[in-house]
Formats: sequence, structure tokens, C-alpha cells
Amino acid sequence: RAASPAPGSAPPGSWTPCCGRILVASDSTRGWAGFAVTEAVESALGVPAFLDNDVNAFLLGEISAGAVRGERDVLGMTLGTGVGGALFPGPHGAAGEIGHIHGFGDLPCTCGGRGHLETLASGRSIGA
Repeated sequence: RAASPAPGSAPPGSWTPCCGRILVASDSTRGWAGFAVTEAVESALGVPAFLDNDVNAFLLGEISAGAVRGERDVLGMTLGTGVGGALFPGPHGAAGEIGHIHGFGDLPCTCGGRGHLETLASGRSIGA
């Protein structure tokens, strides 16, 4: 029996795996911090929904149907509006968010923190 399709959302940032709530929003999802994505989608559509961050979803797609299909050990990194890495989601879905590693000066980050790798290495920072 085939699995039933279910909607998923993959915004950037950190989230709670237990309840599908966005913890830290970025510029791309300004105002979404604290929003319970899966609850809203499930309520609207009446089917189970899933939340992951953008980098984890990217690598899951590559593992299941992309360039690294069939590989056992895979590391994925992204460089765009932020800096991301995957695939170990951790307790808050942020373990792969290497752009938020501290120790890179004191510039403000889009997440509200300061001195994160993203302040120097994201597409936005490089283009500035």
C-alpha cells in the first residue's frame, strides 16, 4: 500500500520537531517566529503535515531522488540568503544551521543574534 501524500513546509531557521512551530525566523520568514505551521496546515486541510528547515529538506530530496541517491553518508551545505548545512536536525532542527555558529565578529544577524558566520559568508553579506 502506498503512503498517503502529506503537505510539508521547509522555511529557513530553527523549529520544534515536537509540534512544528518555528522558533527563530529569518528575513525570508519575518514575523513567523512562534507560528505553529503544522497545526495551521493540518487544521486547514484535515491531513497530517510536516515541518523541516530548508537545508534538511534540500538534502532529503537529494538523498531520495537526487544526486546522492543511494549514498549512505552525505553532507549538504547551502550558501544563499543564509549559510546552512544538513542532515542532523537536533532537538530544535538547528544542528545543520552552521550559519549561526558564533565567533565571527559582532555584526547583527538576521535571526537577531550577533557575530554568526552568516554575517560574513551569506549571499547577502558577500553582496554588501
